[in-house]
Amino acid sequence: MGLDIGLLALGVLELVFGIAGLMGKVRIPIKYQGRSWTAAYGRDMSVAEVILGVFWIAGTLITGFVAMGQNVRTIVLIGSLVPGLAYGAYVAVKYRKMLKDDIQ
Repeated sequence: MGLDIGLLALGVLELVFGIAGLMGKVRIPIKYQGRSWTAAYGRDMSVAEVILGVFWIAGTLITGFVAMGQNVRTIVLIGSLVPGLAYGAYVAVKYRKMLKDDIQ
């Protein structure tokens, strides 16, 4: 089994973007700007990117160095996406509700 460099690169890029976001280099959509919770939104979305990147890197390394069938490999890779995507969806719903309720 070979290590898939493309998938590993995607995980590293997601991790880098997440770390950059935690350092304050995050693009906030216009509809979320100018509110008291904008910084928290950017931080939470950056944390979601970090989680996604770390788990994606781990899943890629596991599938690259452990012999397994194609079906198991697919399950591991999809499973490694779940924590980051779930947290990102939670954050998106949370702040969309705050936006809808017009919480400043």
